[in-house]
Amino acid sequence: QYDKAIEHHEKALKINLDIFGTNHSDVANSYHNLGNSYYNNKQYDKAIENYEKALKYGLDDAKPTQIRVARLYNIAGVLYDVNKQHDKAIEYHEKALKIKLDIFGTNHSDVAWSYDDLGDSYRNNKQHDKAIEHYEKALKIEKELFRDTYRLVGDSNWKLGVSFEHKKEMKTALKYYEEAYKIYSKVLGESHAETIRAKTKVSEMEG
Repeated sequence: QYDKAIEHHEKALKINLDIFGTNHSDVANSYHNLGNSYYNNKQYDKAIENYEKALKYGLDDAKPTQIRVARLYNIAGVLYDVNKQHDKAIEYHEKALKIKLDIFGTNHSDVAWSYDDLGDSYRNNKQHDKAIEHYEKALKIEKELFRDTYRLVGDSNWKLGVSFEHKKEMKTALKYYEEAYKIYSKVLGESHAETIRAKTKVSEMEG
């Protein structure tokens, strides 16, 4: 199925390149579509290669395009993380964050998403202080936007718990795990896997 999609998008790309040359939004779209197909086929190196070309040939100053570019940077960043290229992932998430801050300002869910992605990349790179810094920024925005009615608020608390646990700051870790459990319980219900995981973690840490 995905091989067929790749073949289809390769043909579309060739046609668009013949018609428009490289610097055109239709060509960028073709690279983007190819990137998506390779991503779905778990061919992450090829996905990155095509997303990079989409970015290279599709940049302009129109706001909708810039938002799309930011999300492309996000996708590329996640893929670099999957490939254990954490420094590269951080670089791309920073680019996404800069665009989003310019467009949305500080208090927006897309900005929180980028802070969270950066936290993940720093944590994967074992830079736990930097991870905590970015998770805290994500959590601050999420709490202002959603209070305690949204799963992502629980996720950010959980990730902060994990990061503080890595730093052996168990008291602070427990505080965040407890908050994650409280939110998961409220939003997802007691029988949900995330709620059970958080409850179990709190019980273990309380001894």
